[in-house]
Amino acid sequence: MYQARDSFIFFFRENPLLLQERYIRTGDKRILRFCRDVLRCYDPFSFSSKGDSFEAKQKTIETLLRKLQNGENSERGREFLQNINREYEKCRSAD
Repeated sequence: MYQARDSFIFFFRENPLLLQERYIRTGDKRILRFCRDVLRCYDPFSFSSKGDSFEAKQKTIETLLRKLQNGENSERGREFLQNINREYEKCRSAD
């Protein structure tokens, strides 16, 4: 759980475009799987002592989606965006 939390904070909150840029350059599908796994595994309720919440997780993903929609418009860029968007919809439906 800690690895999922730390990965979420580093890649989605603090460096939101890092994985997208790498995927666009390399096309490595492991990046998409990594994103999916981190978004699915990170449970903010497990770390609520600092005030993180499920809503904060959703807001972080929403912010990332906005940045992605304004960014790279290549086929890989769109594929990355769709991957994150699918996981966001699953997150919303779990609410």
